[in-house]
Amino acid sequence: MPIFEDWIVKTIIHEFCHSFCNRLIDKYYSQLQKKAKEFFKLQRRQMEFMAYGSPKIMLYETLVRACVIKYGESHGEDEKYTMRLIRYERNAGFMWIENLFLELKKYDKNRDKYPTLDSFMPEIVKLHNSLNPKKMLKEQKNETSNTTIQVIGIKNGSQDVDPKLNKIIVKDPSNPMNAYFYQRKIERRKKKKKGIIGDIVLWSVVAIVTLTLLILIANGVIG
Repeated sequence: MPIFEDWIVKTIIHEFCHSFCNRLIDKYYSQLQKKAKEFFKLQRRQMEFMAYGSPKIMLYETLVRACVIKYGESHGEDEKYTMRLIRYERNAGFMWIENLFLELKKYDKNRDKYPTLDSFMPEIVKLHNSLNPKKMLKEQKNETSNTTIQVIGIKNGSQDVDPKLNKIIVKDPSNPMNAYFYQRKIERRKKKKKGIIGDIVLWSVVAIVTLTLLILIANGVIG
């Protein structure tokens, strides 16, 4: 049975989601196409940089990524981390991913009415086609321009900075990559903790076996 490290789980979930998300986008693409082209036109450079060369592929990725974030939220990821992931995907060019994530939360709460994602797709189509891509891009740019950058290592307004200083830390609170590194830090701590416990168990077993052998040798049981 394969065992997957924590850091690879999200990638596995992402690829698994393609198995049903792509099919749904294909099914409803005739209704999504016009607005999808508007979104793609505004984010073409970023999409093509990631090898997503068409509006339909952009839709595949948007739905998949929103599903992955919803999966994480449903499995214990806190709200702060979830929102950082949403900002990361939005800054990557998936402009309406927050709207879609919120729509998936509605879907999750109404599974009696919508037993499958397919049955909920008309609501997603309605949401998608009601959005104004140009207005959303403008709002996102304004939000980014209001970001406050924090520099660690030099106080604001300092006139006596040590010329030997060879490192400063610049933190952007709105940068969603912080979420990724925050999560990796937690995973490393868990792994380190598991590793320490594993080492203790291993050396305890070695000590017991060694002590047993010494006793047997001392009593002449083993020559």
